[in-house]
Amino acid sequence: MTDASPADQDRFPSLQISDLLVLTLTVSFALACITPAIQDYLSRSNTEQRMAMWRAITPQVTEYAAIGISICGLLVLCRQRIRGSHWEWSPGHWLFVAFGPLLAVLLVTGAVRDVIAAYLFDNNPKPFFATINALISFVVGASIVFTLPALWIRERRWWLAILLVLVWLTMVVIWLFMDALAMLGYVRSSFWRRPTLAFMTTTHVVALLAAFVAVGMDVLKGIRRDWLHYLAIAALSLNALSYVLNWGEITAKWWYGLFLSLIP
Repeated sequence: MTDASPADQDRFPSLQISDLLVLTLTVSFALACITPAIQDYLSRSNTEQRMAMWRAITPQVTEYAAIGISICGLLVLCRQRIRGSHWEWSPGHWLFVAFGPLLAVLLVTGAVRDVIAAYLFDNNPKPFFATINALISFVVGASIVFTLPALWIRERRWWLAILLVLVWLTMVVIWLFMDALAMLGYVRSSFWRRPTLAFMTTTHVVALLAAFVAVGMDVLKGIRRDWLHYLAIAALSLNALSYVLNWGEITAKWWYGLFLSLIP
């Protein structure tokens, strides 16, 4: 058997059946974590439901589907690294490194934090929740640091999308920090929640638009990427959609109010 050529070593492996199995398992597991909450909402009467059924369920489904896809992307990248494979990183790979750990840790903490708080910190769970925020902030900060080399990639059309994703992650850290301070009673939540949500949602959506523009430029240039790259764009799209469905109305009202306040 001959050794692989250097050109083959620099090429990311093509999609295999095992990759599809991992993707199916991770997405199924992520959706299974949100299934009890969806079933609880569906069991309510029409008078108890505060919004339309699709409006309440769609954001959760899109968010957890993005989580499952991101976990698959991280697992594939880790598998290739463990195997000692060397390949040229696509922009989508860097996107997985940027936001993948955040979505993964949100899945874990979301599944266990309420249970742990109820059984161990039932009297005062707020310090525990603040500690969870600190843990998530640490994970996001590490992701930002590991993604910084992507800002020096040769393809400058992807630079803006990656930079905006890092800005969005920075806003997430700010949100977690301020939320922890609010739970501990050091700040009021009324003055910072709406603008932070507005900036987070806007930055996420603009990052997705920048990624779409970069994908379009790739198509015009005839550049074909590997399958994991496009999977990262799908995860970014689903997560941005969940942001719009959850916070789009608040974001639009905040920007509109800011616009009116600036008009003399």
